[in-house]
Amino acid sequence: MKIRIGKGIVPLRRVPGDGECIDEGLYGMEAEILECRDRWIRIRMFYGYEGWIPKEDAVPLERCGGREEDWRMVKAAFADIKRRPNVQAETLLWVPRGSWLEVCGVCEDWLTVRLAGGTCGYVPGVCIQTVPAEALRETGKKYGKLQETELRQRLVETACSYFGAPYRWGGKTPLGIDCSGLAQMTYLLNGIIIYRDAKLAPGYPMRQIPRERKQPGDLLYFPGHVAVYLGNQRYLHATAAADRYCVTVNSLDPCEEDYRENLADSLTAVGSIF
Repeated sequence: MKIRIGKGIVPLRRVPGDGECIDEGLYGMEAEILECRDRWIRIRMFYGYEGWIPKEDAVPLERCGGREEDWRMVKAAFADIKRRPNVQAETLLWVPRGSWLEVCGVCEDWLTVRLAGGTCGYVPGVCIQTVPAEALRETGKKYGKLQETELRQRLVETACSYFGAPYRWGGKTPLGIDCSGLAQMTYLLNGIIIYRDAKLAPGYPMRQIPRERKQPGDLLYFPGHVAVYLGNQRYLHATAAADRYCVTVNSLDPCEEDYRENLADSLTAVGSIF
């Protein structure tokens, strides 16, 4: 049975209950139910990751309605969905970057969106991407005809939009994000599905390349850690280091003040989709 995530942020648990959060489902994202156990369901997200969520946080796909091509991703850090197209109107729901919304109309600078259950609300058009989210679910590859240079620049800009976000194990929103969540969202928001964990995996477009060929937007892999390469020996990552505990920038250059020797010495692979 297919479902969509029915709340702004839903933790995916390794086991049913209040245990470890291994990922987060964001509003409107599609998943498939694999197993039911009391009030919990085990789901497989559209990008292949599995975990447990409460039944009440899932909405059956048939209740969502609309055409596949009407779904769009949120690109703003957060988007308030209003009862009327007015900033002073009641907020029906807020959703984080990466959520999916069904767009069903335009009202000047606002978009009309249909929520689970049929309620309609309004969100500023500038908060929403123009490319259908269905391209991700169906292909898992980049959409559009971006040149490599432009796509690399967009990947870097997307990663940097999370700069300063606090570290959160299993997280992938500006409220809190982990290293692989940062890498995944950097690519997801640009139309590319990569593996959710901090390692290269078969069946995804990320492949290993020689270290000396790394370019901006590529990924740096360390034991249990991953970072987005910015160029000039600098990289952006979500770190739980006691002196940062956030998304920050460090260097592979030992001459730089923000050099991280422990990471520079343990780089295991460079990944690229190009």
